[in-house]
Amino acid sequence: YQRRVHGGTFYDGQMIVQILQRYLVILKGTHRMCNVFFVDPEQSNPQLFVHHSEIRPPYVFIHTTQGGLRFYTFHSLEEQSKRIEETQKPGEKLPMACFVDPGRKPKLTTGLGRITAFNVFATSSLTDPLFEVEGKEVSSFCFIWWSCGALEVYTVPDFRSVFLCMEAFLFPSVMTHRAFPPTDAEEGPGLYSPVYAVELLISRLGSSLEPPHLFILLNTQELHIYAGFQHLLHTDVLAGLRFKSQKHVYLAPPTEPTEGDWRARVEAAGLRLDARDFIVSTPHERRLEPFSNVGHYKGVCVCGPQPALALSGHGRLVYHPMTIEGPIQCMAPFHIPNCTRGYVVHCLDDKALHINLLARPEDTMALDSPWPTRRVPLAATPHHIMFHPLHRTYTVITSTTHPYGPRLTELMNPEDPDTQEKLRKRIEDYSAQQIPKATQEQYKVQLFAADTFRLLDELSLEPNEVVLNACTVELAKEDLTQQHGHDDDELNLRLRKSEETTSLQCVGSSFVSDEDEPCRGKVLIMEVVPNITRCKNDKKLLVCYHERTKGPVTALASLEGYLVLAVSSKVMVYFFDWTTRKLIIASFFDAQLYITSLSTIKSFIAYGDAYKSVYFLRWREATRQLMFLGKDFNRAEVIQTAFFHDGPQLGILSSDANHNVALLVYNPEDEETSAGLILMPTADMNLGTTATCFLQLRALRGTTTLDKSVVAYVSLNGSIGYLVPIPENSYRRLMHLSMKMYTEIPHAAGLHPKSHRIYVGDRTQRFVHHTYRSPNIVDGDLVMRYMLLDQETQHHLARKVGTRSTAITNTLLEVDKELPFF
Repeated sequence: YQRRVHGGTFYDGQMIVQILQRYLVILKGTHRMCNVFFVDPEQSNPQLFVHHSEIRPPYVFIHTTQGGLRFYTFHSLEEQSKRIEETQKPGEKLPMACFVDPGRKPKLTTGLGRITAFNVFATSSLTDPLFEVEGKEVSSFCFIWWSCGALEVYTVPDFRSVFLCMEAFLFPSVMTHRAFPPTDAEEGPGLYSPVYAVELLISRLGSSLEPPHLFILLNTQELHIYAGFQHLLHTDVLAGLRFKSQKHVYLAPPTEPTEGDWRARVEAAGLRLDARDFIVSTPHERRLEPFSNVGHYKGVCVCGPQPALALSGHGRLVYHPMTIEGPIQCMAPFHIPNCTRGYVVHCLDDKALHINLLARPEDTMALDSPWPTRRVPLAATPHHIMFHPLHRTYTVITSTTHPYGPRLTELMNPEDPDTQEKLRKRIEDYSAQQIPKATQEQYKVQLFAADTFRLLDELSLEPNEVVLNACTVELAKEDLTQQHGHDDDELNLRLRKSEETTSLQCVGSSFVSDEDEPCRGKVLIMEVVPNITRCKNDKKLLVCYHERTKGPVTALASLEGYLVLAVSSKVMVYFFDWTTRKLIIASFFDAQLYITSLSTIKSFIAYGDAYKSVYFLRWREATRQLMFLGKDFNRAEVIQTAFFHDGPQLGILSSDANHNVALLVYNPEDEETSAGLILMPTADMNLGTTATCFLQLRALRGTTTLDKSVVAYVSLNGSIGYLVPIPENSYRRLMHLSMKMYTEIPHAAGLHPKSHRIYVGDRTQRFVHHTYRSPNIVDGDLVMRYMLLDQETQHHLARKVGTRSTAITNTLLEVDKELPFF
């Protein structure tokens, strides 16, 4: 049994080539024409074993386990027919010379060791200015990675060296050409680097006008991606060719191969190879699979333990992880009428073939952005969005602009000609001055299906009503078996409260009115119920409660089955009576000025004030009381708050108008907190933009849920980020790394990242605890740049920190594993 290494077709499918481990099979249809054995007559053991192969008609390239390269040239169909007629004899097999020339070993640069990986890139030197070679037309270029860590490019089929980078094993930010390579070097350990490439691939991710990308997969499971560009114009060789390192999110656990491990693998293969040979004796399993039309996209699929798709987004590299199906062994395009432009993968977890689509034909999914994006036309301005987990629906608060007030022509009095003439002149002057007309926002509540975003139902709000907040709340149901006495009895209401909750959609709004009228608000509670129609899984909105309040409803949340509302300058806790469909007040707390946000977890409440920072409360259901625990005495215009926990530790995360993010901790055992009255700031950072919304997520590692939270935030400049707690040893390592990266690497526009991340507060206040601001947050954007540095700089920074580069990479990998959300 011979393992199949590679296969392909020649001459529009008229000839099939199967490459096995020791020989090549030529087929025409189902008929086997001949076998071509891989031999090298110059060696004592002429038998060759294939490690990797490439098919580029009319050439077949094989990479042997001894680190050599050979290629075979196939004849044209006319030449094959002519040779078959001349040499064919009855009852005898056709010789190899009728189809292909004997294998030829190209003359390559000496003194670079042995070949560990190669790839052939098909392009024309006449039409591609990046690979322009004067003197002759070149249709293919062969990229070779040597065991000494050098990258070299040859023309095909004459194999003339046109590009050589001796420092490629350092993975610099830009790979350049070296004109004078070393020659006549003796074999030695210096020619065999412990880190080497096991697979190369150069491919265009987009159109033919975009530059090609070079993928380098190492034996340490690391992936480096470079984009080609032209720096200078040269007439002889590709000295002006450059490769720029590209940023991507592929992180793999680094390994440090040793010579002893390599010798064990060679001995286990049963082949007598050189102990210094760095080629695996078994055929290489491809992990970089290019595709030309999958979901109308062109790119590369990275298989392995962390599969991903590499695409082109408007000329830039776009990298999408595909970890939802687990490790993938291989991938291939799949196109049939029932699966248009799909792909098939072999998953290692369930050892099955999965047929997938990147996007359905009716979807508007765009993969040419940093995240897969789906745009849904609403014809309105979205303000808030809520998700119902049970019915799989989205409730979106939208608004449209309409002219405000009656028209001037409607105010004319036809009985008074003088007034009519004055109003007509006023209208003419109004139109001549082109004064913008007054407008108002008309808000709507729209219900969409989660899978197709089909509009299921909508509800129009009152004129002059502005929605300030909306969220999905969990309200307690009623247990009528526990009823005693009258329905309005306080004890009866408490006993009727069940432990079971239901998900409802709650909207808080305010009415825009004149100065002489007090501002009013409104609470709207809706339930998503099935709608009996012809459409399957149709839903609609059922209004459970709508009532006006004495002030604007600026924030709302659910608390152990109760509804918490921020009405004007009060925090009010309500119990929803399902029998009478009314809100019954349970408790209230007088706040300071204006509540901007409200967060709850278990029996704790944290709210942010527009000018008085953060307050911390606790709800006691037995006594129906809101207890004040502590507050932040520093002045801050809080925009949003959220709870942040790591195991038993709980903190309050807040963002303010000065672009800060601060973490406050309630610690009554600390003497400096005055028995917990003062919320101590333990970590802070300036984001450079205002974080307007927090989303609390549970940290994951694979399919295991961790006992800590990850807070995702969105900001006014359109950015999305994460805040995740890390262990103490990881924090110290990454914090020391960021401090060294402040001065060891260049930064954009020469700006210092440390000064950009310093907390910006109100310097006019003179409170002593303002000096306790501590930047205990690691800048993730800065430390993630460590993966894009060259190997020499990485080792230099690791020595400065006092650790190894593999330890830093493992720490970054552990942090990345806890963020498998998007």
